[in-house]
Amino acid sequence: METIQTDQDVDQLVWSLIQDSRNPHDFLNYVRHAEDRDAGHDAALDRAQALWTTPADAPSLFPQVITAMEALAEDGNTTAMFHLGRWHRLGYGVPICSETGLRWYERGAQAGDARCLLNIARNAAQSNPAEAAVLFQRCVDMGHSAAHSYWADLDMDHHVQHLYKGTAGGSAFSIYCYGHYLVTKGTPAQRTEGLDWIRKAGETGNAMACLFMAHECMYPKDPADYDLKAAMMWLFTGIRYGGMGCMGMMGRQMTLAGDSKMEPGMRLLAHAAMLGDSPAQANLGFRLLWWGKSVDEQAQGLAWLESAAAQDNKMGIYRLGEAHEKGRGTSENNAKAVELYERGVQMGNVDCQTALGRMLYCGSGIPQDLERAHELFHLASLQGDANGTYMLGVSYAYGGGTPKDDVLALECFTQAAEMGDEAAAFSVGRAHLMAEGTPKNLGAAVKWFKKAARRGSTNAKLYLGLILIYEDQLGQSYWQAAKWLKEAALDDDPRALRELGLLHASGKGVEEDMAEAQRLMAKAAGMGDKEAEEWLQAHCPQKPGWLQKLVDENS
Repeated sequence: METIQTDQDVDQLVWSLIQDSRNPHDFLNYVRHAEDRDAGHDAALDRAQALWTTPADAPSLFPQVITAMEALAEDGNTTAMFHLGRWHRLGYGVPICSETGLRWYERGAQAGDARCLLNIARNAAQSNPAEAAVLFQRCVDMGHSAAHSYWADLDMDHHVQHLYKGTAGGSAFSIYCYGHYLVTKGTPAQRTEGLDWIRKAGETGNAMACLFMAHECMYPKDPADYDLKAAMMWLFTGIRYGGMGCMGMMGRQMTLAGDSKMEPGMRLLAHAAMLGDSPAQANLGFRLLWWGKSVDEQAQGLAWLESAAAQDNKMGIYRLGEAHEKGRGTSENNAKAVELYERGVQMGNVDCQTALGRMLYCGSGIPQDLERAHELFHLASLQGDANGTYMLGVSYAYGGGTPKDDVLALECFTQAAEMGDEAAAFSVGRAHLMAEGTPKNLGAAVKWFKKAARRGSTNAKLYLGLILIYEDQLGQSYWQAAKWLKEAALDDDPRALRELGLLHASGKGVEEDMAEAQRLMAKAAGMGDKEAEEWLQAHCPQKPGWLQKLVDENS
């Protein structure tokens, strides 16, 4: 057996023994083991993804790795002892067993391995701080300055000094720890210095540092410092070192970028999800559930959401509740949806607050409770949730769980509309049109209806058409009205179909075409529009065959 001297030698040994495995978890354990080293993580994760749906009892080859490493350890190889201790402690390829891990660390420490001694010190810190301090000092005396990074939490009086001393040996993790302290706890000047340390840690091979720098570039304190290109560079670097957080963040950005990036983005989300990254599991699950092209994909999406929710991921909990409420990928189950939303509410999740509030407000599958619904909308609104703010406006507008107040309703609608909520923008326009909470202002109504229409509001398109037909104050413009009504009709709005039918019947704004008018009216009537039914009875008592068939199809 080859002599194992470095961590990279261990990487090569592990890969040589598992490369033909049919068990995806062998490859995931390899990636976890080799994090923060450039060790071919992509290839391992692609293999794991390809094998993900294979039978769960596919034989693992990792026991062969354990056997090979134990043989090396028995021959006195301390690198093997260290990794055996780590694998048993963290459950890489073996069940978690702290006692077995500690025994391997003790053997390695007795043979003079500083990393094994460091982990014994970390274990002792929980029960015997004085002994741990002595062991940390021994590690330092052996030249392992990274011990200071762990010693720092044990000696708070000298916390910063320990963190700084930990950087002396060039450990990327220790460099990151010191930089992170300066950024999060230091002065503004120290924050700048801290970012330089974290940058160095990322360049040296620490995936957490890469993720931190990417986040700084994408969500800087000063918006002028936003740098997506730099963020992507840091994420790619972190992915090369096996950072699941970087994989998840990059995957999310790519899926948001559009069709050309969707497939590689989903691949990265899958890689991170398999490694246990709960945000990636939630994002992957949501996309598979709602855009999956097969029943199997939707089932996978539901399973990933369940995995994310099991880790208390807020988005996962909300999306799983939504799936049960709407019967997506599973049977409709309002009780389960409420249970999940309640769990999210207890965690302060705004999406769950709004969703549960909506169910309580409408009495959808649960007893109506307008007062609690109003309170939940209020909570979501205080946290800046646009939809929650809109629903708070609805509760004020109709007096649901609170006294009716058109002024407060309009304030809420305006606030939500300015945050981009489509329904709120329509409600602001309607308030100005109907003089609810404000004097009638047709110009303001049109402005807000146009904003809502551009965001896709069918109601706004309809109202713009109606205003241009029936509001003399603006001057009638039938052709413009027809334009908006056509857009609303494409959304299958029965009122828009009926009004567009009337324009075709009269030839106002469009070509006079009684056959088209009858077709539009028949479709509207088939969708339950009573005025369209009455028009058909009055204008087409002897329905031709095609019209009768269309009525029948839509009834």
